[in-house]
Amino acid sequence: MTSFQDLINALSPYRLPLLLAMVAIPLVSYGVGQMLKGVSEKSCGWFLSVMIHLTVIPGICMSLAVCYLMFITRANMLADVDIVLYFGPVLCMAATLVAISKVMRFSDIPGFDRIGGLIMVTGLSFGMVFFLSRLHFMVAAFTSIWTFVIGFIVFFALIRVGADRIAGKRRSSSYSGEDSSPPSS
Repeated sequence: MTSFQDLINALSPYRLPLLLAMVAIPLVSYGVGQMLKGVSEKSCGWFLSVMIHLTVIPGICMSLAVCYLMFITRANMLADVDIVLYFGPVLCMAATLVAISKVMRFSDIPGFDRIGGLIMVTGLSFGMVFFLSRLHFMVAAFTSIWTFVIGFIVFFALIRVGADRIAGKRRSSSYSGEDSSPPSS
């Protein structure tokens, strides 16, 4: 395979099984999640984490592909693409996240903060690519350089926050109000 379109063409004969899987994943997430929640919160959290990763990563990839086709190449989305293969993973991701939110809070699911950071970083990166693709340098020459400096500082600060969320780092204040030193004997 040499291009993304070749991958889509290779998946095209499996449209029906993929559609059935995309419908089943949110239903299985909700049903099995409710059963596991009654047995063990921890096992429910891990199961839902797997289901989130199973749907969010393809959903992010396809949402980026759809946004690229719509906003940058301006492709005719109704005539040029396979609706199931392009929009199915995005809708499956949304349906799975809604179903899982009915079972458990996202903050209780292991690794969800990292997936949230991945979504943030990819969204911001696509926003920057879109901004640069639409930038007209003649218009940019009439704005203040400080506008661009402040914009890039804010953009990279948001990228940093998203990257920290992916890495699992939490920002905390240097003074928490409690003495963290070990008790003296």
